[in-house]
Amino acid sequence: MNKKGIAFIIVAIVFLAVMSIIHFSGASYNLKDKQSAIEIRMVTMNDFLKDFYGDAERAAYISGYRTFIAMEEHISQDSHAFLTDPEATFIECFMNGTIDGNSIDIMENSSFSSYQDRVNAISNTFDVDFSANLTHVAMEHNDPWNVNVTMDFDIFVQDRKGLAKWETQKRIITQIPIIDLKDPLYSVKSGLVVTVKPFSGDFFVNDSSDQNDTSGLYAMFNESYYMASARAPSFVMRFSGNLSNSTYGIESFVNTEDLSKPGFTTYYYENNSIIDYIYFNGSIDTAKYCTFQNLPGFFKLDNETVNSGMYGIFGNISYGLC
Repeated sequence: MNKKGIAFIIVAIVFLAVMSIIHFSGASYNLKDKQSAIEIRMVTMNDFLKDFYGDAERAAYISGYRTFIAMEEHISQDSHAFLTDPEATFIECFMNGTIDGNSIDIMENSSFSSYQDRVNAISNTFDVDFSANLTHVAMEHNDPWNVNVTMDFDIFVQDRKGLAKWETQKRIITQIPIIDLKDPLYSVKSGLVVTVKPFSGDFFVNDSSDQNDTSGLYAMFNESYYMASARAPSFVMRFSGNLSNSTYGIESFVNTEDLSKPGFTTYYYENNSIIDYIYFNGSIDTAKYCTFQNLPGFFKLDNETVNSGMYGIFGNISYGLC
């Protein structure tokens, strides 16, 4: 082979080598670019999901709190009767903003379904297909002063360019406080508007050094405060007029002085214990003890309450049989 032929072969080999390097380098960069695009897309989609989880919890809080307001307004202003199934009514109103199929003003744009529609619209701006199928909703107390709303979701999210997708399940629990909500038991049974406020005083009766201080008891009566009580119905049970005891029960003193005024006398039972679930249970003459030291004549209690030790009455102040 002559020198020109050898030189040609060498040049050809070098050319092929350079072209191979260029080709494989380009392929490598294309692969890296695609991997980088997928990673960025997955981070964006993951951030979207995290935002959804947090926002869904806040949206459920708003929907749930407003639902309790709507339920109380329904029984006090519309039906003037207790609910047959408070949980079913809650779920209907929470999801759809309706009670018995009728729209509720306070739930306008505040139902959880409305929130889901807004999320779906936002997902379009991220160029993803997104669905959060709500498979289960439940409402129950987790302590006397709070109600948990539990939601189970089947979630699907997919990039519209086919870069990434995944499916998952998620449970979201939102805690809704009952404090400052209206007590439905009073709404139906008395016509009075009484909001749930926990008693925050240091004592009911202070008899140290023979003080006979009953200011705590009087505040509980006069200001319509509440105490957690396992012998009383829970807040949710009160929507159905169920006066059975509950681990998450609450009780208050009925201010019968208010009920003795014109317009409320239909609900005034002079000889009933002022413990709310006893007072409103339909029985009469449940009061056994009256004339409590330093307390008004309206203050009357049953035997169980006086002797329970819950309010520090027995053995600390004087009182008499009714």
